[in-house]
Amino acid sequence: MPRFAAMPSHASATVLRRCYEAACAGDAVGIMNVLRDVCSADHAAAMVRWRVDGRLHWAASQGAHTADLLLHAARCDGVDAWPLADAEVRGAVWLDYRVHGVPLSAKRSAPRDLLPHLAQALPLCWQRVAARAGIAPAQSPSLWLTDAFRLTPREADVADLLARGADPACIARTLGISLDTVRTHLKHVYRKTNTHSQCDVVRLMLASSARR
Repeated sequence: MPRFAAMPSHASATVLRRCYEAACAGDAVGIMNVLRDVCSADHAAAMVRWRVDGRLHWAASQGAHTADLLLHAARCDGVDAWPLADAEVRGAVWLDYRVHGVPLSAKRSAPRDLLPHLAQALPLCWQRVAARAGIAPAQSPSLWLTDAFRLTPREADVADLLARGADPACIARTLGISLDTVRTHLKHVYRKTNTHSQCDVVRLMLASSARR
């Protein structure tokens, strides 16, 4: 297993928000691009078995070549690998550092707390793709926390916009409500979900939505 460096909280919020946005868009490539960029790798890829359908799913960042990456991973040639495990998925993740020829020991900077969210973002992404294809019913992101935490529809809308990176002023403009009303809804969201920050809400949105 590689040794991970801690990710600063402000970076964590940004990274998780990017994962959440890509997952909601059904963009598996976008999710892997986030991992690639955070780890300063040339390519990132994952092969996981999703609990819902029991099939193996491949996801890779833009420009990754599956066969080539796996071949070099098997040879331990410039490709780092570790297991990816969650309630929803089981599999592996690879990071390719060959282009710049930097030793793996100098490049293993993936944040320790990102992998569990990657394991939640990928299933959420596939659920959104299935919904668009008519295979599964579509559900608004604002409904994911409503059932679990008894949020009102407006509180759920505020939570979803917050998770997408909107600040209170932007939420107020988007929903056509006052800034004071947004702040009141945010207080209710934090209290009902037992969270204290935007980053906490994003984590909760990813975790809860991936299990629906």
